Amino acid sequence: MRPSEAVVENREARSALAVSVIVLASRPREIERCLESLERAAWARPSEILVWINGHDTVDSRQLEKFRDRIPGLRVEVAPRKPLGEARNAAIEMARHDALCFLDDDVIVPATYFITLSQKLALYPEASVLGGPNRTPEGGALIAECIGRILESPLGAGPMRLRYRSEGIDRETNGDGLILCNLVLRKQALERHGLRFPDGLMRNEENLLLEQLFNAGETAVHCPDLFVFHARRSRFFEFFQQCFLSGEGRGRMTRRMPSSIGLRHLAPALIVFAPFYAIALVFSAWKHRPARKGAFLRMFLLYPTGHIGYAVGLIKGLVLG
Repeated sequence: MRPSEAVVENREARSALAVSVIVLASRPREIERCLESLERAAWARPSEILVWINGHDTVDSRQLEKFRDRIPGLRVEVAPRKPLGEARNAAIEMARHDALCFLDDDVIVPATYFITLSQKLALYPEASVLGGPNRTPEGGALIAECIGRILESPLGAGPMRLRYRSEGIDRETNGDGLILCNLVLRKQALERHGLRFPDGLMRNEENLLLEQLFNAGETAVHCPDLFVFHARRSRFFEFFQQCFLSGEGRGRMTRRMPSSIGLRHLAPALIVFAPFYAIALVFSAWKHRPARKGAFLRMFLLYPTGHIGYAVGLIKGLVLG
C-alpha cells in the first residue's frame, strides 16, 4: 500500500463524489448537527446521503426538511424500528453507489473529509474497506476529554487506540483501526461473498462482518487523516455502560465466531488482575492526563471503570449470549 502523504489535494473534486453516505438516525439533536457538518463539506460532496430513520418514534422526518435544499443528494427514509444490522442492510439495498460510507448520527464531519475520502478511494482501489479514527472534539467537559485521552492510550485501548488518534501513515489493518462510525465498505465486495451485516448483535456487528471479509481474502486500510469528531461520554456511569456494551458485543460475537477473539480482546478484562496494574494505572493517568485541574484523579478512576465495565460485559456476552 502506498502512503497517503504523496497525495496532492485535487481542487477539481468539486463535482459530486460517487459515494453513498449512510447514516442511521435515532437522535434528533445529533442528526441535525451531523447534517450541518455535511452541509459544510468543501469541494467534493457525496452524490448521495441516505439518512435512514430507524423507527417512527425516534426522529421526526419533518425536522430534516430544511436540509433538502441545502444538501444536494440528501434522501430521508423512515422505516419501522429494526435491529441495527438489519436496518443497515436495508439501507445498503437502496444505496446507488459501490462505495458505502457509514457514519453515526452523532459524528461531526470535517469540511475536508470527502476530499480526503476521494483521494483514498483513488489510492486504494483494491481495498474493500477503508476507515479512520473518530477523534475527541475540543472544548468538551473534563470527563469527556479524559475519556478521549484514555481511548488513545495503550493502557486504555491497546492496539484499538488507532480508532481514536490521527497519527502515522496509511496501513493495512486487521480491523483494530476500524470502527463503524467512520467506515467505508465496497458494496461489490459484500456481494462477491454474499455478505451483509449480521442480525441479532447489539454491538460489534461491523467487527463480525469485517472478520468474514478478511477470511474471504479482502483487505482493509486504516487512514489516520480520514477522521471524524465523535463526542465522548460525560459521566462515569455512561463510560462504564459504554465499555460494558462493548464487552458484551465482543462476547456475543465470539459465540458466533470463536476464532475472532484474540488476546488483545481479552486484555481489557484481564489487565485489572495483573500485579503491575496499579503502577501502570498511576503512570498512564499521569502521562496522558489533560492539562486541567482535577484531570489526574478522574483519569485514575476512569481507567478501572472502563476495564471493569468491559470485563463484566464480556462475561455476560460469553455466558448468556
